[in-house]
Amino acid sequence: MNFILSSKTSCLALLLLTLLSGGCSQVSSQRNNSPEKSDPAVQNSRADQFKKAEKQSIKVSAEALKNAKERIAESVFHSNFLWTLGQHGILLRVDLEKKKAAPFEFARYVADLYINEKNEFFVLAGERADAADWRILKKNGDDWLEVASLKRNPAQKRENDAEREIIGLAEYQNRLLVLTETEVYRQKTESEWQIVKLQNKGRFGLQTPFAVTDNGFIYVGINHGEFGGGLWRIDLTDGSLINIEKKTVGKICFRPLYTGCDPVTSVVKDAENPNSVLASIGLRHFSEQGRVVRVSADDVSVAFNKIYKSDLESDKIEPANPCEGKNEPDNLENFTSEGVFGMQSDGRSVWLVTGRAIYKFGAGSIETCAKLPDKFENVDGIGISEKVAGVILVGTDINWAKSLSGMTPLIAVKR
Repeated sequence: MNFILSSKTSCLALLLLTLLSGGCSQVSSQRNNSPEKSDPAVQNSRADQFKKAEKQSIKVSAEALKNAKERIAESVFHSNFLWTLGQHGILLRVDLEKKKAAPFEFARYVADLYINEKNEFFVLAGERADAADWRILKKNGDDWLEVASLKRNPAQKRENDAEREIIGLAEYQNRLLVLTETEVYRQKTESEWQIVKLQNKGRFGLQTPFAVTDNGFIYVGINHGEFGGGLWRIDLTDGSLINIEKKTVGKICFRPLYTGCDPVTSVVKDAENPNSVLASIGLRHFSEQGRVVRVSADDVSVAFNKIYKSDLESDKIEPANPCEGKNEPDNLENFTSEGVFGMQSDGRSVWLVTGRAIYKFGAGSIETCAKLPDKFENVDGIGISEKVAGVILVGTDINWAKSLSGMTPLIAVKR
C-alpha cells in the first residue's frame, strides 16, 4: 500500500461513571462534580465479581469484512495485538506474527475503543448501532469482563447507519462516560447512570474522536473530509454544546481552526495540561493541509504546523525529506501543510502521523521524526507498517469517502 502525497485501573471500571452532558439541563439524578477517590483495595476485592463475557457465534459477510479491513475508523495496540475498528462497528483482532485478522468474538457491534492512562482496554459493545442495551467490556488477560451495562431509549430508527447515535466511551473522575448525539452518561454503579441531555444536538462525521478534561469539558472532533468538521466543546455542568473556532488567517478557509474547512481526525488530552486537549486536523484533497491545535476553554493555539511546497504537475515537493523541515506554529499564511491523520498519546508524549512522516511530539517541540514508509505490508487485507519503532501504522480509506485522499495512515502506539 503506497502513501504518496500527491496521490491524495486495576478495575476502575467497577466504580464507573456518572454520566453527564446536558441538554436543556434535564438531569436524571443529582450531580456531584467533586473528584471521586477510589480505594484500590476495594477495587481489587470486587474484581472477581465481574462476569466473564461469553464468546458469540458471529458471522461476518465477505463484503462487510472487506469494508472493515479498508474503512478503518480507529486502531489501537494492546495485549500484543493490533485492534482495528471498522466504520460499521466490526472490530478485528490482528495477530501480527501470524498475519491474520479475525472478528471480535464477544460482540456483534462495537461503537468505540478506549485505552485509559493506566493502559486498561475497554470496548463499548452492543448488538447493532441502534441497540437499546449496551455493555462495556474490559480486557483481562485472555478474557473480557462485563464491567458495566447501559440501557437507553434509542431515537426513531435512522435510515442511514452513518447517523448512529452512540459517539463513544471515555472516563471522567475515575468513572466511565458514554457520549451520544443527544446526552452524556456518567456511571454511578455497574448499571446505574446519571444523564444530562445536550442542549444542542451534534452530528457524526467519518470519525468522531473526543477527550474529557479534568475540569469537566468534553472536546469532540468532527471529520467531514473536504466539507470540514471542526471541534465541539460540551460543558458537563449543563450540557451546553458550542463550536470552538479561531479565525486568524485566511479568506475562505480560515486558520488555525475553522468548522467549515478543518476535519478533525484525533483529539487527546494534553499531557502537559489536563485541562487542555490537542486536536489534529488533516485533509488531503489534491494537496494537503492540517496542523495540531491546543485548546483550553476558549483559547486556541497552534502546537504543530509543518509547511511544505509542492508542484502538482511535476510532483516535486520541498523539502523532499519532511524531517528536514521545521515546526512553524506561527506560520499560518501558507495553506499547504502536512495533514495530521492520526494522533495518540503514550502518557508522556504524543505520536502523530501525517501524509509524509511520523512525529513524536512533546514539551512543545518535535522529539523524533521518521519519514512515512513508501509501502505498507498487506496483512490479511489490512495495510500495516511496523518500520517505525514504538508505533504501528495502519492504512485506511475512511477519508476517501469525502475527499480525494486515497489511502491515509492511522497510528497505534505501543505502550
